Amino acid sequence: MSEEKINRTPVDTKKDNVKTLISVIAAVIAGVSCFFSWQSLQSNEKVAKINTYMKLREEFNSIILSIPYSYYDENSPAPAKKDKVWKKISDYWYLSFDEWYVTEYIGNSKMKELWDERYKHVIVPALEKNAFRQVCCSLIEEKFKQNPLQKKYGEVLQSLYKEKHGENLCPNNK
Repeated sequence: MSEEKINRTPVDTKKDNVKTLISVIAAVIAGVSCFFSWQSLQSNEKVAKINTYMKLREEFNSIILSIPYSYYDENSPAPAKKDKVWKKISDYWYLSFDEWYVTEYIGNSKMKELWDERYKHVIVPALEKNAFRQVCCSLIEEKFKQNPLQKKYGEVLQSLYKEKHGENLCPNNK
């Protein structure tokens, strides 16, 4: 067998070098593009987190302003179930469920941070207000147990309260 010698001209070598250079440039551009896409995704997640927070905060503010100030006293009795204030406090708990649900089941890790860093810490003081606690317990015992996700949320509330106070949130619901 005879070996064929490949004669490469300087032009062929330059063409190969140009092809290699183009491949390297394409790889660098692809890498930079991936980096900017990742940055954009991170930014979009932060924007979604902020938008969710602001929307829920706006709804909470509306509910909170509709509840007479006296019900924020730790020892205030719960309103009657047919009272408009009972409905407003119930709305508070249903909206807090929405916060939990969005952050735990719909959102990504950035959304979960909302629950871990903010929402659960705001809910505990509400549970310390007698009127809010009584309405919450009524919902847990009468309504939330009908829906598996709300039932789980009721368990989360029970756990948050017990963690801070060492006792059950709802004495009838052990």
